[in-house]
Amino acid sequence: MNDCIDNCGGCVHVDYLDFKKFDTNTMTLGYPKSTDSKRILKLEHKGIEIRKGNPEWGAEPDKLYFVIKHGKILN
Repeated sequence: MNDCIDNCGGCVHVDYLDFKKFDTNTMTLGYPKSTDSKRILKLEHKGIEIRKGNPEWGAEPDKLYFVIKHGKILN
């Protein structure tokens, strides 16, 4: 397996993994109502990578993680 598999186009099938195409990533603080825009952050989706994590951020050395890449803030 490669250290990095990048998915920015559409649906991608890699061995036993399927990635779905997304346009946005939505992050929330808790479980806000849909009208509570102060607790909802929408970000441009820039793809998903599978790569080794950063131990400085709590990742286990040499373990592979899904990394969701964000672009600009949309709201």
